[in-house]
Amino acid sequence: MFKHMPRHTALLSLAAALTIPALTGCAQQAAKANSEPAPAASEQSNAATPSADGVATIELFEQLITSAQEASELLAFLDEHIGDASQEHADAMIRGLLAFYEEDLEKTSEAYYGSDVQEALLGLGWPIAAERLEAIEDEAIRELALTKAAGGYKLETAEGMIYPVVDYGMLKKYADRLSPALKDYLALLALESDDKMASDAALIIGWDELAERGVAYEAYLVQYPDAPETERAKEMYHTRFLMPYLYGLNNTPVFDFDTFRLLDEVKASYEKTVQAYPDTITAQIVSGFLDALEASDWQVFEKVDGQQADVEDVKTYREGARTQFEMRLDSKGNGK
Repeated sequence: MFKHMPRHTALLSLAAALTIPALTGCAQQAAKANSEPAPAASEQSNAATPSADGVATIELFEQLITSAQEASELLAFLDEHIGDASQEHADAMIRGLLAFYEEDLEKTSEAYYGSDVQEALLGLGWPIAAERLEAIEDEAIRELALTKAAGGYKLETAEGMIYPVVDYGMLKKYADRLSPALKDYLALLALESDDKMASDAALIIGWDELAERGVAYEAYLVQYPDAPETERAKEMYHTRFLMPYLYGLNNTPVFDFDTFRLLDEVKASYEKTVQAYPDTITAQIVSGFLDALEASDWQVFEKVDGQQADVEDVKTYREGARTQFEMRLDSKGNGK
């Protein structure tokens, strides 16, 4: 956000950053120096200088992205040319593509909202496999759907509507050309696009899987505190994990509607998270929430004159959870 690799494998590959120290750059260089002869001076010079093809590639991409009307144009260019680019330039191109998606998604979504488009898509049945798009009778709608599919969009449904989302999982085909930080960021984006968390204000994945995602987001933040995508990853941690995990969703609350007490299945997930990831900030935050709930006799809310009312200590803890997480994250990054 990590269907090309198993979901749990992707989650664990990031979560491992919390427990498995990586070799430092100096250690890697020392190991290499002890096992391999030093390259000739001419080879060293060539290695430090980007190839002419690589420079031309990034320049062509920068020209293309200013005029491209569809993401499919950018993907076609990457498929053909990313192999010529240095890692730095490959990162820049993928970041350019991500920025393009941010602006293009709203326009693409609006194109799907027309009743004629919705009728044509709904007529294909659900789920809609990509090859079924060829069966759309209206030429303009068929061209729209096929162009957007070629540009990395796929279709989701909620509340009777069909809408496009970016299929970030398909970008993993470029992973071996990218820096570890950007590769892992794409894996985070793919968590949601490969298997969405919620629909129609209801949780689709289980509470435990939601916790796994939270740990994966945290692992990224711990490993890459200075990456260009760090602030966005913090927002993902908050909106895609912390808020739904502590608050629930409208149609999947963390409490019983009649008693306002914490649901047993949610309590069990909280306890499992604390036990399964003891060295994480996430576990610390959830443990503190359990303490606040225990002190309230497991009341997430209470009844006052027959109405739902806040339990002040529980409310205060939840409202401060994001700040607590980021403070502890900053401390961890500073080695405290």
